[in-house]
Amino acid sequence: MPQDLGALTLVGAKSKANIVTLVLVKKKTVDMDRLVARVTVSFCENIEIRPLLEYGISYRIFTLGKNDKVENINVVSLAKCSS
Repeated sequence: MPQDLGALTLVGAKSKANIVTLVLVKKKTVDMDRLVARVTVSFCENIEIRPLLEYGISYRIFTLGKNDKVENINVVSLAKCSS
């Protein structure tokens, strides 16, 4: 860590019980709703991640902006998958 992901940097990842928490820092303006929607589709369709979602694992994504202030909190879970 940190892991550069283009407009975002992954600065933290941890798991507790059935929740994986990812902490990202924005380097520039990002449409987080659109990004999270794309990540959700990707997770739901991924042959390695989908079984984890079905098992009850969820991913909580915190996005930090200026001064490390939380700007967005999003959750990806099986309930967010369309099928």
